[in-house]
Amino acid sequence: MRSTPDFEWEIEWPVAAPNALSPAPPNGPEDFGATGPQYLYWAYQGTHDFAKDPQGPRKQLRVIANIMEPRYYITAVKADSGITDLHQIAQKRLPVRIVASGASVDLTSPAVLAYYGLTSQAVESWGGKIYPSIGAAEGRADVFLAWGSLDNTPEYGMWYQVSQKFDLKYLELPGDLRASLIKDQDLFERTLPINILRGVDRQYPVPARTGTTVYGRSDMPDTFAYALAKALDERQDLLQWANGGINFSYNIHTVWKVFDMPLHPGAERYYKERGYMK
Repeated sequence: MRSTPDFEWEIEWPVAAPNALSPAPPNGPEDFGATGPQYLYWAYQGTHDFAKDPQGPRKQLRVIANIMEPRYYITAVKADSGITDLHQIAQKRLPVRIVASGASVDLTSPAVLAYYGLTSQAVESWGGKIYPSIGAAEGRADVFLAWGSLDNTPEYGMWYQVSQKFDLKYLELPGDLRASLIKDQDLFERTLPINILRGVDRQYPVPARTGTTVYGRSDMPDTFAYALAKALDERQDLLQWANGGINFSYNIHTVWKVFDMPLHPGAERYYKERGYMK
């Protein structure tokens, strides 16, 4: 099951992240940014990853625009692994190498691993190991759990790599696990498109999320928030040319909405003028 592939991978990682802002927002120099809507919502509420944040709920955050960007949570195994259900790993104590991408920064993979009883200690006791990325696994793995999309950006490009290098069998997560993930992590259920990756030859339900939210603070000038919302709307043509082939899209019915977070008054004025909001 852990046979060495007949190729070697050379991974080029992005440059290191810039130094943390000091002091940190909201007192630091950052005026606005962009992130996933779930993360912004959790920061606003002070929940999930932000539950122990000494700042508490970041009620100063305001939505400027939510640009659509589909993501699917995908689970697969090497076709020759013999695995048809991830429960078999613990039941048979299989010595598998698992890539659970995003496990250190995302809540989804840890929840999936926990559902199947796959802790690092247990997997290593069976002769396997859990890795946070395909790079850390040196390109050799048997099981893959990760968010994926239609683009090839570095953080989501793993699926294009492994689906081309390996013959994969894609597994549908049980309904109760999907329901739990959707409820606990503010996700959606969508159908994974056929042929989104090599080997996906059927449609089946998966947890999904969408959106990159441009946000600011409550003290952002209304004129700036208005201008920013206007610029994003008027230059929708640039979204198709995003770096890495990201599948951005602009939806007038949802561009102003992120759960029940407050919209910046300047952006709200623009969307009402355009008739996107009533």
